[in-house]
Amino acid sequence: MMKKLVVGCLMLYLGICKSLMAADIEVLLRGFNNNQGQVIIALHNNAESFPDNIAQAITKGRANIANLTAKIVFNNIDPGTYAIAAIHDQNNNGILDKSFFGFPDEGVGVSGESDKKSGPPKFINSNFTLNTDKKITIVLDY
Repeated sequence: MMKKLVVGCLMLYLGICKSLMAADIEVLLRGFNNNQGQVIIALHNNAESFPDNIAQAITKGRANIANLTAKIVFNNIDPGTYAIAAIHDQNNNGILDKSFFGFPDEGVGVSGESDKKSGPPKFINSNFTLNTDKKITIVLDY
């Protein structure tokens, strides 16, 4: 009985500690060319899924656009290294529309730096470390 009580207390303690370490990420998005549709935001923790594979993002969200800006908050995210990709889904079809040549037809943006001349954004250039609550601004590019 005592062993179960100790194990239970330890699990409760670890759960509380983990939740105390979790942080929020507030993402402010600017640079929209109109208020149509929504913005899709995906939080990635690896280079394999970033930036295109929204299905493999650890979490994602949608936000309405008003006054050419949008905001979303990811709550209770474990400490780690992350990158954010955003898509201005102007026609609300849930995907990034691309031209015949594969270039985005809708606005896109990422956390960190992005060199448009070198192709799609890379996780290594877009990532950030999360230890405490963080605010990130992403400016969309069309």
